Parts: sequence; structure tokens; C-alpha cells
Amino acid sequence: MKLALFSLFSLFVFFSASGVAAEPEVQAEYQYYPIRGKGAEELNRIIKGRGLGTDKWEKFSAYARWDVQWYYKYNRGSDHCSIAAVTTKVRIAYYMPKWVNPAGADQNTRLKWEGFAKALATHEEGHGEHGILAAREIEEFILQLPPQKTCGELSLLCDELAKSIIQKYREQDVKYDEETNHGLTQGVVFF
Repeated sequence: MKLALFSLFSLFVFFSASGVAAEPEVQAEYQYYPIRGKGAEELNRIIKGRGLGTDKWEKFSAYARWDVQWYYKYNRGSDHCSIAAVTTKVRIAYYMPKWVNPAGADQNTRLKWEGFAKALATHEEGHGEHGILAAREIEEFILQLPPQKTCGELSLLCDELAKSIIQKYREQDVKYDEETNHGLTQGVVFF
């Protein structure tokens, strides 16, 4: 029993001292733009004609944007600087259509809209998950960085690493859209 308690205490001390990464703080915000229509054809025309965002996003009816921020604290030694702690924050904004007058439509159209909206949310949340994965990886990798001679050198290394991880997950967003045909393979089809 004493050996088991000592082992558990040793593990606790090891993980506390080694700077185990925590989960990132995630702020997700859903913003909806109104869609008005009574029939399936009208809704489909509005959805297909509606462009959101700017540049490459203009042709899509919904999108997700994510941003990761990272913060770290140092352990300053007489001849080195190391990472003491890392935290990350992820902000995700989802822009989605909302059908504001479904009461005048038939049951079949309402059911198709519900399926479309659910599949669209699932697809966009897949993009948001890339931001969360990036934040977790940033925390994990920054904690593993070896000490540097100065905190300035360590800071540059942390920031370069974080930016490269974010770029990797931005590329995953593009690949995700290619693989799902922007959600079509996930059911993002109204009619």
C-alpha cells in the first residue's frame, strides 16, 4: 500500500513538474443570417445565390473561421530560458443560414431543411475542430521545446512553431473541403 501511494505521488509530481498541456479555452459563436422562402425551389435558389464572406468564401452558404492565440511563461535560469507553462485560446465563428418563416411550408420541405441545416452545421464544426486540434498541438509542442540561451530566442522559436502548426491546419481545412466536396458527401444538399 505504501509503495502504491508513493508511486501515485511520484506520478503526480512528475506530471505537475513536466508541464502537461491543458485543454485550450474555446469560444464558439454562431451567427445566423435570415433566409425567407416558402417552397423548396425558392429556398434552394436563395441558398445557392447567397454568398458569404469575402474572396474565396463568397460562393458558400456557410463557413467557419477560427483563430488560435497562444501564451507562455518562462523559467529563467542563469544561462538558459525554458517554458514553464503554455495556454491557448481558440475563437471560432460559424456563419450559418436560418430559415425564418418555415411555418408556411409543407412538412417535406421543413424536414429537408432540418437535414440540410444539421449536415451543414456538422461540416462547419469539422472546420472548427481543426482550430481546436491546432491549439492542442501548439501547447504540446511548445512544452517540448528544449531550453534556449535567451528567452528572446525561445520566444521566436515558440512563435515560429505555432505559426507552422496553424498553417498545417489551414491546409487541413482546404483538404477537408476537397474530400467532402464542401460538405456534399456529408449531406449538405438541400435539393
